[in-house]
Amino acid sequence: FTEYTKPPINGKLNFEDDLLLNATASYSDQIIHGGQIINEPENEDNFHTLNLPFSNSVEPELFTLPNKTSLSEYNKVFLPFDELLAVTTHIGSLDVSPDQDGVFRRIKPLRSYQNYYFKTLGLASSLSYDDPFTYNRNKLSFGDTTIPLVEGQMIINLNRNFKNYSVSAVFSTIQSGQNSVSDPGFFKPGELEGKDVFIAPTAAGLYDQKNTAFGPQPGVFLHASVLDSIKRNKFIRKPTKNWARLIVFFMSLIIGWVIIFQDNIILKISTFLISVGSYYLFAQYLFDTHLLWLPSGYILSTCIFAFLLSYIYRTFYENKDKRFLKAAFKNYISPALIEEIHATGELPKLGGEVGVRTAFFTDIADFSSFSEKLPPEKL
Repeated sequence: FTEYTKPPINGKLNFEDDLLLNATASYSDQIIHGGQIINEPENEDNFHTLNLPFSNSVEPELFTLPNKTSLSEYNKVFLPFDELLAVTTHIGSLDVSPDQDGVFRRIKPLRSYQNYYFKTLGLASSLSYDDPFTYNRNKLSFGDTTIPLVEGQMIINLNRNFKNYSVSAVFSTIQSGQNSVSDPGFFKPGELEGKDVFIAPTAAGLYDQKNTAFGPQPGVFLHASVLDSIKRNKFIRKPTKNWARLIVFFMSLIIGWVIIFQDNIILKISTFLISVGSYYLFAQYLFDTHLLWLPSGYILSTCIFAFLLSYIYRTFYENKDKRFLKAAFKNYISPALIEEIHATGELPKLGGEVGVRTAFFTDIADFSSFSEKLPPEKL
């Protein structure tokens, strides 16, 4: 796409650009070309290229939306050359950024530049300048469509099942038609009629293989998935942070109670594993049926923390009790009895047991007489 942003040489289009211009102008339906809207750090070498106004021959109202906030987040725009732009129905932003882990999951539907919003490629044909819309950090609404957003970005509901053709397949079909060959080639004429067609390079060497949750995928699939979600009205949503905190609270409460107040180690471990496993099954069910994406790593790490914290507290509490019992009774009862008291949790108490017992009394002959005569050391 962006190779078409180069200016004409000496004011004239070269052969390839002329072919592209004629093809775009002759197309009877909507045709959308890609552009880039970026935020480039300003320095002494590039300051004169930033925040430039559009040329007089360009009407941005034809391919943008009004930015009523007047807040410009981006400072540089790459558009097709003016001649191509003049015959293009829409312009869509190709820009998409990965998350911190390098995985592409989100896309910004609108990018602000001066008094305009540039639409992402998959959204370009769905909104026109005069169409009413609402845009904030939580949603983008227009017509009967409401796209849920997370901090101003749409979570991509990636569709990997698009039908795609290679360039060789297209050329083979065209050649078959030109040569009047009975074999229609890789697809039949008219098969693409009424369809949305994305034309893009997908070679790894062109840096268009994006790392997604499903592994490397062509970058064009991200944009096609945006349009697919709009047409099917199926968007991935995330609960608010308060819902996530509530889930963490109840799971930590259950795990902590079992670890602190139950003695069976198998029960403790089982409770932790069942809690985490049940949560993952429930989260998978909500995603499959309602496209609701519950946080996973955050919940798991919190549950592990609650498990360890409760276990440390229980260990410290038990050792504290044992130290108290030993200090209080070590001079009066045996260590085995102290262990028994700690294990059962029952302190010694007055009373006894009724039963038949045998008592044996004995004495040493003349003990009193000679004990009176012996010093204490010898006695």
